[in-house]
Amino acid sequence: MPTITATKVTKVLDHQPADRPDGKNLRFDIKIKPSESTARIHSREEESVGTHKKRKVTFCADHDCVIVFSNPDVFVDPEPAVSLTAHKATDLEIKDTTPNPFTFFDILTGTTVADATEAMPQEMITRNGPKIVVP
Repeated sequence: MPTITATKVTKVLDHQPADRPDGKNLRFDIKIKPSESTARIHSREEESVGTHKKRKVTFCADHDCVIVFSNPDVFVDPEPAVSLTAHKATDLEIKDTTPNPFTFFDILTGTTVADATEAMPQEMITRNGPKIVVP
């Protein structure tokens, strides 16, 4: 079994509303400081995706990383983890209905999606902000 070298970074929120570039859909901008193992996120503790149709959440990080979700079932393609490429926006489409209408996420660096999923199972995801709410 290979050694997993993932680093879970500490999320630091700026407590400002997440951007909504189109006026509707959320965008999380993530600034990672590898030397401090922190990630600054432009977000409040809780963000709602809204009630409009064709909802999505966009993630954009300044370093390669993997996002691991506590409840991937809120997404149309429910993957437990998603790889982000530095400076490239990644859109995740939100389901119209879901029985568990929220998810949290953690950020890991120095890993792949497969290793991140093994290193950080859903039940270990930190239950602190940002909380993405799907009304």
